[in-house]
Amino acid sequence: MILDSVPEVRALSNDQKLQLIEELWSELGISLDEIEYPISSSDIRLAEESFSESASRGDSGTPWEMIRKTAQR
Repeated sequence: MILDSVPEVRALSNDQKLQLIEELWSELGISLDEIEYPISSSDIRLAEESFSESASRGDSGTPWEMIRKTAQR
């Protein structure tokens, strides 16, 4: 792991780590719009089926607060 070769990074605060991430991203010289995300036809089909099922049941989705509470556990 690259992080093991730069142990100073572990000592950074979360804010400093986020700043480092931003600087590294800028160093790449690409924008998010330029990144291609490979999506297979089976992924698309699964997403479409999930959306159709949800729409037919009238689900409105999961409230953000519930998602956030689950993620904080």
